[in-house]
Amino acid sequence: MPDYYDNHPTQQGTPLAQPVIESASATTSPDNSSSGPAAYVIFAVGVAVLGLVLSAILGFFSVLVPYAISGIGNMTSSETSHTESYGGAPTTQNTEGLSEQNDSASQTLTPAAALDLNLAPYSSLIDDEVSAFDYSGADASVTQYVRSVVKVDKDAATSVARDLNAAARDGSTTTERLDAALATCEQTISGLRSIEAPSSASSSVSARLEQGISSAEQRWQLIEAEISLLRTDGDISYDDLATADAKVWDETEQAGSSLTEALTLSADK
Repeated sequence: MPDYYDNHPTQQGTPLAQPVIESASATTSPDNSSSGPAAYVIFAVGVAVLGLVLSAILGFFSVLVPYAISGIGNMTSSETSHTESYGGAPTTQNTEGLSEQNDSASQTLTPAAALDLNLAPYSSLIDDEVSAFDYSGADASVTQYVRSVVKVDKDAATSVARDLNAAARDGSTTTERLDAALATCEQTISGLRSIEAPSSASSSVSARLEQGISSAEQRWQLIEAEISLLRTDGDISYDDLATADAKVWDETEQAGSSLTEALTLSADK
């Protein structure tokens, strides 16, 4: 009988085959051992090409994104300006005055170009200068007086803005619409004067109310003067228009300030 050790060699006979541990990148292909450095070269080239492609894509978007954002910003600004000028009713989105809208104060404008600007008659309201005061605690008669002034001013401003909007959109009706706006100014001045001041108010409150109504009337006289500039047949001096517009803004703020002081004083008595 063959000896057991004849078929099962040990360290004393034929050595046992050593196990082979393949690396993670090895393949079971018998050609792998003879592939040489070619695989590594191909891999390196592929990585380099991918890097160039990614760099080109990132470069493209680095140029495109700021341009797109700039375009959106310009579009939004244009739409906002259009809304401010042609909203159909006064807004308060731009309170900087006409002088801030153009650096060339010496130029002239056609009436159509001037109507396209965000002028004070489109945008200013006495109510916006008083609205921070909630009227709580103020004397009832003073509150009613201030609210009457604010309502007359707001209704007139809405009507004037509607006429100016129409004049800007349709050149064939410009004269007619501007005349209507001028008539509204006259009616508003008369309407403000007809509001009866509270007789029970203290002298300090009455003085503030008188200042407020005087500024409100002056505001509409200035709006009338500004619209008269637009009513001219020839070109309009930008400097004259900017000066007229700034005066409207100043008088509007003054009216609101005086009326607010009257409310505050009546609440403290």
